[in-house]
Amino acid sequence: MNKYTLSVGLNDKNTKKQRLSTIEAYKIVENTIVKIAGGGSIFEGRGIYKHDNGMVVIENTLSVELYDCDEAVAIEIIEALKISLNQECIILTSAVVNSKFI
Repeated sequence: MNKYTLSVGLNDKNTKKQRLSTIEAYKIVENTIVKIAGGGSIFEGRGIYKHDNGMVVIENTLSVELYDCDEAVAIEIIEALKISLNQECIILTSAVVNSKFI
């Protein structure tokens, strides 16, 4: 089974500050996942990121795990979240895992 992990920083790409509350961001991510993929898991963390302009920020981050979907679906979610959360980029990690729904 394929597993995709999205690392989504919550700072706005223009202001370099968090403009939405973490709860609001969770809701946007949840709604996007349900609309496009049907399911996944979300975890909260802290991320470190260097913007295109060289500025380094430490920010609240959501890690999103998607199971049993293809890469095109993960990329569709990323493109939607980049717009709705105003992100410069979102990291996509993929792995083949030995996992099953029981």
